[in-house]
Amino acid sequence: MAKRSRFTRWFIVLPSPRGNPSAGKTPYLSSKSGPPVAQSTPGSASNIDSYSKPTHTLAEIVWEEWLIDGDSISKLKAWGAENQNSNWRKLADKINDSLESRTVKAVQDFIPDSPLPAKTLVNALLSVVQLGIRVPVVQKQVYMFAETTIEYICTLINVVGEGLDAQRDLAKICEAVNDICKWASEHVRKNNLSERDLGDWSAKFVKAKEMFTATVILEIKVGQQSDRRKAAIKEQLANHLAGQHKFTDQSKDLCADGTRVQIQKDIKQWLSPGLSSHTHIFWITGIAGSGKSTLSATIGTPVAAQFFISRNIEETINPAKIVPTIAQQLANFSHAAARIIHDNLENGFPSGRKEQVEKLLLAPVLELCRSRVVVILIDALDELLKAEKSVQEILSAIAPKDCKLPDNLRLLITSRPQHWADISGNNMLEHSVFQQHALDTRLSVDEVRSFIVARMKEITPKKPGWENWPPPEKLQELSNEANGLFHYAATALHWIAGRIDKEGISCQNEVWDMVTEEGGLDRLYKVILTSFEDIGKPTRNEQRRVTRLACFRHVMGTILILREPLSISQINALLVDIPKGKFDVGHFLQQMRGVLIPGKTTGSFEDATPQMHKSFRDYIMRVQDPAEFRILTGHAHFVTARSCMEVIVKAGSQSRDAVNYAVGNWYKHLREAQENEGATWEDGEIWVLLAQMGGEAAISIWTRADLIGLFLDVANVGWRLLKV
Repeated sequence: MAKRSRFTRWFIVLPSPRGNPSAGKTPYLSSKSGPPVAQSTPGSASNIDSYSKPTHTLAEIVWEEWLIDGDSISKLKAWGAENQNSNWRKLADKINDSLESRTVKAVQDFIPDSPLPAKTLVNALLSVVQLGIRVPVVQKQVYMFAETTIEYICTLINVVGEGLDAQRDLAKICEAVNDICKWASEHVRKNNLSERDLGDWSAKFVKAKEMFTATVILEIKVGQQSDRRKAAIKEQLANHLAGQHKFTDQSKDLCADGTRVQIQKDIKQWLSPGLSSHTHIFWITGIAGSGKSTLSATIGTPVAAQFFISRNIEETINPAKIVPTIAQQLANFSHAAARIIHDNLENGFPSGRKEQVEKLLLAPVLELCRSRVVVILIDALDELLKAEKSVQEILSAIAPKDCKLPDNLRLLITSRPQHWADISGNNMLEHSVFQQHALDTRLSVDEVRSFIVARMKEITPKKPGWENWPPPEKLQELSNEANGLFHYAATALHWIAGRIDKEGISCQNEVWDMVTEEGGLDRLYKVILTSFEDIGKPTRNEQRRVTRLACFRHVMGTILILREPLSISQINALLVDIPKGKFDVGHFLQQMRGVLIPGKTTGSFEDATPQMHKSFRDYIMRVQDPAEFRILTGHAHFVTARSCMEVIVKAGSQSRDAVNYAVGNWYKHLREAQENEGATWEDGEIWVLLAQMGGEAAISIWTRADLIGLFLDVANVGWRLLKV
């Protein structure tokens, strides 16, 4: 409910119509001093007669009583949603100003057009304001009534759709409003008021105050009921939700100032409530590195739900979790949505994808869209598991042929271009609700260059020897190579910043030669990897190189296939089987941060969660040159399972986070190692660890896991190995 401090900004002190300005002051509601007011007995004839002629008048208002019913609530809800950003506060300020200046014209002009009963209520409220201007003894009560009426409307808006109990309580409050507004309409043009009239006025305010007190109780009741529903929804959806699904969870960058200006403008226009077309699904396509996720994260309009899909976070690529996770957010977004979702879950969780979309997504969205624009954002839809099938299933339930989606629904989706081609060729979908926007990197060349110039100013040291570096032609060369790809520019600059920190002024010429060679992202990634270990050059210590490359594949492979997001420090603790004396995992991760940590981190590096870009993930899983950096999925799961078992065997000396991850996932990684290419089962260390897992101390640790799943996975691995 609106807080009282929102409105009580002033002392309302009216100028005296006669007498000395310094005769005295009667403070009411503010911290601001004002002209003095003459002292007189409340309700006396002189007090009333002095204000018998108003400075301004309103057209006569006839108050027609209205009741709280479904139709009036729906209309008032729609009006409130449309004017929720500022009009309530402005209206309160206008009312206050009118009382202070004794003019109501500005308030009358301010009233926004709206359906009944909202406009009628505000018009009647102005009658009370005008009466308050003319009768100072009730002025404070007028303002308080204006304030509480606005709070009443806000409460009414908040509890729309909350059932008969709420409507019954609101009907009582409505009765008081009807009574006092009708009285004001009848008395507003009287040239004088008797003491009996004033007594009647006061009695009605007492009644109104009692009724308005009920709004507090009502809102508490509604809040408690909504909390119970949300708790029940959370419990029923618990096993179907994805964690780390918001862009803030994934440390997504936002668009730099002055970039993607036109597309942001187009999206804001599409999001506006006055959209006349029926394009409810805005589909942004672009190649890897074109900035789709950055653009999605930059959308300024508050969204009802968001789902950022990332291969770095396994739960988000599970297509079964996308609809329930969005439903959970809708329930938190709106009492009305929570009520519908709660009711639709009473008979259990819907089993089919189509039923899930209808009951958990479309049903609450339909109710919400009656009064507001509802924005749902899904980023990187093509990253879902078995995307060719799962994307079609979801969209065919949301937008089947000949469907009619609610006017206020806005669904923003991003993907790579090939998936849009699949959607646009599907005759089972209603194509009229889709609008595609391709991110053309050729149109962002100038924006990328501006980004490069601005970022270089930030990372260039303010020290002697760095003046006029880099020269403009080098910046232009990098811009040419980036060719409109924000990710290329950001990754190159991040790598350059790391080289500056490590090598200082000696790197000035070398870094530009390396990042401006032709070859696109693949060439840039090769530069970054070979700056770690330049395998193109001979080495005096071949064994050291072999160890470094093996550790590279171990660390990066683990990050690739983690089943839960872990921070840098937690990953470091998990990889306990990498000898500290031979390879410094923490230093390596710091060196590779340009491809592991997106953008700027707000906290410490150790607390950051790696978010490997899709293009880099694809590169190191298919790279042929240099092949020594290629990561095989089976091998990545194999070495991670080995690390987990090492943590369990040494649990007494390991971090709690590492132990918890290891206990819940070692057998899953073991199963994935068997199912994918690259596992090295001839490694004798894995068999030693498996034997140690049978020790009493280790058993007491790993039996905390899902034992049924554990035994099934381990038995499956054993059976497959026996067959081999």
